[in-house]
Amino acid sequence: DSSDVTCDRPPLLAKLFEADPYLRQFESDLLLRWHKYTELCENIDKYERGLGRFGLGYQTYGLIQHENGDIEYLEWVPNGKCVSLAGEFNNWDPLKHVCKEQGYGKFYMELPAVGGCPVIPHNSVVKVVIKTND
Repeated sequence: DSSDVTCDRPPLLAKLFEADPYLRQFESDLLLRWHKYTELCENIDKYERGLGRFGLGYQTYGLIQHENGDIEYLEWVPNGKCVSLAGEFNNWDPLKHVCKEQGYGKFYMELPAVGGCPVIPHNSVVKVVIKTND
């Protein structure tokens, strides 16, 4: 939990300026970075349920195949408009497997197994197709 970083100013900023007065001229830049940092920490707490869980993203992001052959795909694309998968498994058609947006830049899809076999065979070539808001 990173809720301890939600104060308006870095807790030791005054001590930093005492130790190195030269840095005072960069106070506005340091405060801007602090606010960006605290905003990011708040979003990680809100959307990922904490920094520790966020650090374990490899367990939930990417292509995850389950024992029954189903595949879940989760990607984080903060400026994403559309995310899809294209590859050998769908004849390179990025319109066949389009993710659903879940908010906070998360895009998700489920690929149910067919006859107990994954839709994307092991060692297949797959590319992520990303359209951004830019």
